[in-house]
Amino acid sequence: NEKAKTEFYLPSTISFGVTGFTPLVIDSEIPIEGDRPFAGLVYLSTTTNKFNLKTNTYKSFSFSYGLFGTNVTNAFQSFMHKEVIKGRPHQISWQHQVSRGGHLGFLLTYAAEKSLFSLSSNAVNKDSDWLTGHIGFNINVGWYTGIAVPLTFRIGNISSFGKYGSSLNNALDFANKNNIFTKINIPNDEAKEKLQSKIWETFAFLKLNPRITAYNSFILGQPHVKSIYTLSNEEYLPFLIDFQYGLVISRLTIFEKVPLPIKRFDIILTINHRSPEINNDKFKRWHHWGRVTIRFPLFKFKTFSK
Repeated sequence: NEKAKTEFYLPSTISFGVTGFTPLVIDSEIPIEGDRPFAGLVYLSTTTNKFNLKTNTYKSFSFSYGLFGTNVTNAFQSFMHKEVIKGRPHQISWQHQVSRGGHLGFLLTYAAEKSLFSLSSNAVNKDSDWLTGHIGFNINVGWYTGIAVPLTFRIGNISSFGKYGSSLNNALDFANKNNIFTKINIPNDEAKEKLQSKIWETFAFLKLNPRITAYNSFILGQPHVKSIYTLSNEEYLPFLIDFQYGLVISRLTIFEKVPLPIKRFDIILTINHRSPEINNDKFKRWHHWGRVTIRFPLFKFKTFSK
């Protein structure tokens, strides 16, 4: 049917992560009133992904669950400050953290992203773009409860095969090859190999992400769980904006008539800025951090059919 021709179910993903937040003063024996609390989370996420070629819309639904208040973030940060980042306190007051001792938490996320425009650098073949724009929305319920409306721009050499990965989401990088190849008549794996080619793309990106987070368990504490120290609603700023910009260098393995790359290697350099989350002049501050990501396929799975 028409829907099957335009809609692709991309691979479901599973990921594991650890995140932590600290106050401005990290070695005080007692919590400092007005500063944000310590908060750490160990979590597991599962995500389903879908892409519609006709509407240029990417959708995902994820369920994350984990434990607040474990000693994992404390051990990692203390080790880094003692052995790697010399001069920083390593006797850190994680005993004040939100939900100390381990309490379950969850996060449900529904996200969608749609292409706004793309300006081609080749009006005849339209094989690449030099400027693209995307808009999306995220709805979260759980340890973050709120809504966001990210807006993403990219400028540079942007392949038409890679333009749907504006969110830099892993699920779009390694698309379900069996699902896609069923749309075209390719007799065997050897024929597929012959029709593959490799291209490069390089672009800079800017992502603006205004959001309203009505409840943030990392600052206000988990509902129905008593913590040593959290902030009150009056001390919390629910409206935030994230600025993210950087550079992406990618090598794509493409296949004729297949709309998504079948394999890619990425180097991503990112700078992040986040507006203040605390309504307190003494401790109100922007957060700034950077990230270097190298992303590549680790396994190659071969399928068999009778």
